[in-house]
Amino acid sequence: MATIQEEPESRQQWLLHRFEFNARLNPKVRHYKVWQEGNEAKEIYSNDFLDQKLGYLHQNPVRAEWVNEPEHYRYSSASNYADAEGLLQVEPLE
Repeated sequence: MATIQEEPESRQQWLLHRFEFNARLNPKVRHYKVWQEGNEAKEIYSNDFLDQKLGYLHQNPVRAEWVNEPEHYRYSSASNYADAEGLLQVEPLE
């Protein structure tokens, strides 16, 4: 797997500097920190939990008042779940 240190990237030095700076603010991180605080991985342990998280994601643009319905947000898979065509092909979870 290629990393930002190996791939050509016009902002490589700037990105690495930012990630390194963010890591210094947290004693638990050794080298680089990419994700912001508050993002926490959750294990999907049931279909109900998966449905809850998917619903939460689909409702974010509605809560932000960008759209009235989740399926109206262009970059969401909600349209695929509403039997409409989205930007990407998505196989809805049953």
